[in-house]
Amino acid sequence: MTARSITVSMKWRLGVTWALAVLLWVGITAAAPDLNDQLIQASGHGNLELVKSLLAHGAYINAKDQQGWTLLIAAAAEGGIEVSKLLLDKSADINGKGKSGRTALMWATKKGRLDVVEVLLDRKADVDAKDEYGWTALMVPAAEGQLKILKLLFAKDSEINVRDRYGWTPLMWAARKGHFEIVESLLNSGAQVNAEDQYGWNALRIALKKHDKRIVELLKAHRAKE
Repeated sequence: MTARSITVSMKWRLGVTWALAVLLWVGITAAAPDLNDQLIQASGHGNLELVKSLLAHGAYINAKDQQGWTLLIAAAAEGGIEVSKLLLDKSADINGKGKSGRTALMWATKKGRLDVVEVLLDRKADVDAKDEYGWTALMVPAAEGQLKILKLLFAKDSEINVRDRYGWTPLMWAARKGHFEIVESLLNSGAQVNAEDQYGWNALRIALKKHDKRIVELLKAHRAKE
């Protein structure tokens, strides 16, 4: 082989190597969003082994989908306890928010996932983080009637008289939804019985509007005023 042919051969090989490197880089870059989407879906479906595999292959642990959900939010809302624990062990952002401003803790309370709520609270999730409507995690069980979750949040000193952007408190929401045990628990835990929204509505007026005699009597027993 002549010197000229050797030179041509080397240039060709270098050109092919460079081209392959570019194609590989482009392929990896293009695949990354798909990899993260797969990871979010796997988290939502509770597929522990697939989540482990995708993370091992470079998927981003704090990636978000088009709705702004993080992996941890998907796991907390739909995927279950094991995936949630794995993500927390790998330092997923525990207080990361979706587009509505809800955290994993808020979604876990919304879905009634008591075991996930316990884990998130043990890992120091922010109990008083607010979404775009001014709701905290405590608002959710108050409105949904989830007494066990409500008590878990009490134990972590969640602000009991927090107000949403309309001025409503957890007590007012519980009265609005007719949750007698929740109203009772909130009152016994220090909820302000006569707190009013910007239009002068309080829990008693709301209960009267709903014709809920049990809650009306309970609120009056705690010195509620019309």
